[in-house]
Amino acid sequence: GISVLEGILLAQLQIALSL
Repeated sequence: GISVLEGILLAQLQIALSL
């Protein structure tokens, strides 16, 4: 997407998967 918040959400997903 084009939203900064969307990027943050994607980062949260990758962090959750790495835990």
